[in-house]
Amino acid sequence: MEVHTWKERTEEGTLVYRACHHASKWKLECAPKVGRAERDDVEWEHVEFTRAHWVTLRDVLWRKYQRKRCPWRFIEAIDKLLEDMPEEEEPGSPDGEDGQ
Repeated sequence: MEVHTWKERTEEGTLVYRACHHASKWKLECAPKVGRAERDDVEWEHVEFTRAHWVTLRDVLWRKYQRKRCPWRFIEAIDKLLEDMPEEEEPGSPDGEDGQ
């Protein structure tokens, strides 16, 4: 099993995301960032992947690949997923309208 982590700042604080690759499947979990004393007590919450999560994970893996810390097949698989996945609409963009 391989584990890759990254952090995102939100209004509530910093969230730590953990993507685990096991048996050719990806699992994404998140938890609030805590100090060292509370790390063992953190409960990781399962999160469904969105396009933004896949793009961020690909970026993390790309940086690891450049340092020979990640296999190229992970990046290829995520690129294929992103090609097949529909683009997400921007929040606040009109549905089906071209803004005229």
